[in-house]
Amino acid sequence: TADLVRAFNHHKESRKVADAALWMLSNLSASENCIQGLIREDAAITIIGAMAAYQEQSSLIKNACSLLVNLLASPIGAHTITEMQISPIVTHAMSLHLDQVSVQIAGCRLLAAMCEKSDELRNQVKDIYASTTVLEAREQHSANFLLAQVATQVLAYLQVDEEETVGSDSD
Repeated sequence: TADLVRAFNHHKESRKVADAALWMLSNLSASENCIQGLIREDAAITIIGAMAAYQEQSSLIKNACSLLVNLLASPIGAHTITEMQISPIVTHAMSLHLDQVSVQIAGCRLLAAMCEKSDELRNQVKDIYASTTVLEAREQHSANFLLAQVATQVLAYLQVDEEETVGSDSD
């Protein structure tokens, strides 16, 4: 894991390398050893930087969101994510890939994990843009049960009154 993170850090200016590294790391990140390696290498900063730099790359965004969910479980990862205020990066990336259900699920999972982790993170997510993006994703992929479930969870954390914000124009 450490070697992979170091290689990612060294070649992060390459979108293809960043995408491949995040894919590999996201597949390994269920392992406690992988998470510890990511923390030791301060990977959250690099992952968030890659998200900001390559927002047009849907697979990178999906994998970065998955990794950040796992990193939130550690105090160090949660601290870094809190300090970097990533909510606007996540919601903007989600809005760019509204047609990609896998990006929407990963993004909503990250937003839900942030809301659950701390009041400070929940407050960072509590902007109208995040709510709007989540509502749009859920509406566009209304047949996807998993997205509906995780989007509803985010909206509940944000205490969004869906009657007021969801399209009255969808009649």
